[in-house]
Amino acid sequence: MAAKEYPPGEEPFRLTRSAAFVLAYPRGYCDPTIPISLIHYGLQPQRFFRSIHRENPVDVAYNLTVRAALANPKLKDCEWFVFADNDMGLTTPGIKPWLAAEEDVVGIMYELGPNNRTWGRPDAFHAGMWRGRRKVLEAIGPPWFKTILSADGCRIETCCCEWFARKVKTAGYSLGKAGWADHGSNDGHGNKS
Repeated sequence: MAAKEYPPGEEPFRLTRSAAFVLAYPRGYCDPTIPISLIHYGLQPQRFFRSIHRENPVDVAYNLTVRAALANPKLKDCEWFVFADNDMGLTTPGIKPWLAAEEDVVGIMYELGPNNRTWGRPDAFHAGMWRGRRKVLEAIGPPWFKTILSADGCRIETCCCEWFARKVKTAGYSLGKAGWADHGSNDGHGNKS
């Protein structure tokens, strides 16, 4: 049986055609299960990057990292990008459904403490770890992430994850969630909690 043919930009997710960026702030730490798992499943080691933006709010750090990924001339052949916070711990059972998901943008689920109930919403998306097609990121353009505050600046009206998810869906691309990661396996500074 012949392999299914896909139009350009519609190929299924493959780590061999991807680059991965870990937001490793503030000191460059990255949970070692992230590169180990991604490389095990096909990511080329030279396409694994740590992105360190020390003094920026999360949405600014995410935007700087997406911009750097899209602008890197050595990554022009990457059809997909993976983005992860530094404290996401990966396991084989948890990552396999995420690798197999077919949506244009796919987040991995993880512990959110009191906000865990949000995973029950069909449209839930959190940016702790996700992957997306290059064409989607280019099409929706910056800012990819933006936190909207109340008029008095004292409450988050729209978190940066929700802003991103709305942009993806409004542009007509598919958004999903699959798999599970261990979130908060360290305190963000490389110290296990």
